[in-house]
Formats: sequence, C-alpha cells, structure tokens
Amino acid sequence: LSGSLFRDTDGDRFNFWKIEGDLTHYLHFGYNRVLAIRVAGALTEAEDGASVPFYFLSELGERESIRGFDRGRFRDLDMFLGSLEYRIPIWHSIDSFFFADAGQVANDIFKDLSGKDLQFGFGGGIRFYNTKDLVAVLQVAASKERFRIYFNLN
Repeated sequence: LSGSLFRDTDGDRFNFWKIEGDLTHYLHFGYNRVLAIRVAGALTEAEDGASVPFYFLSELGERESIRGFDRGRFRDLDMFLGSLEYRIPIWHSIDSFFFADAGQVANDIFKDLSGKDLQFGFGGGIRFYNTKDLVAVLQVAASKERFRIYFNLN
C-alpha cells in the first residue's frame, strides 16, 4: 500500500493525491503446485480546479496487469485488477503456469465499476530457474483485442 501527494511547483494546475495497493496471496497444494491470487487497485483524486497529468493516470495492460493488451491500453483516474495464476512444476528448474486476469479503469471506480467495462486476459507460460533465481519467462496471452507473446530474460 502506498500513497502520494503531488503539488505543482508552478501553481495549482496539477495538485492531486494517489493511493495504490497490491496484494498477492499464495495457496500451496501438493506436489509443489501453487495458486497465486492477486488483487490491486488505485484511487486518484485531483483537488478542486486541478487535474491529473496523463502519465500519472492509472493504467491497465501488459505483463504487470492484464496480459494480452498493450501497455497503457486503458487509462483513467481509478483502477481495479484481479488475477489468478496456477503454477505447476514440470522439472527441477522449469515451471508451467496458467492465468486469468480481469480489471477495469474508471473515473470513479466506486460509481463506475460494472461488468460491461471489465477487461479480460488469459493464457499460460513457462518459467526457467537456476539454483537461486528466476532466469527467464515465456508467456502467451490472449484478450479480445489481440494475441501476445512475452519473453523476459533476467
């Protein structure tokens, strides 16, 4: 959980606050299987007569939120995100995973949260480890707009 207060040094054009939270819980099953449950959100509020710069708006899309969309595909003041990821070991240093992501951005998430504007992404992938760390991740993701392949090398 984090909070920020932004003050414009040249006047009152960009005065706002932002609160962000991100919570992940891991449920462990037999044979080293894991279900990762993630919930994240952000609330942003401009002071009277002020606005929030575009680059400080909450966004959804890309690997950190709804996989299968371009980064920043959806932007607004507030954001809500939920994700499920089921991880299955394949070999000593290789895991597979399957995921489903859902989220929404809105001007006021408490008033505008609705099923009709909820965005979804789903897919799966493989993680490669050495004896200490995660080495690489290959993901395949789909959404209503596109099919994406992600590759990360640490």
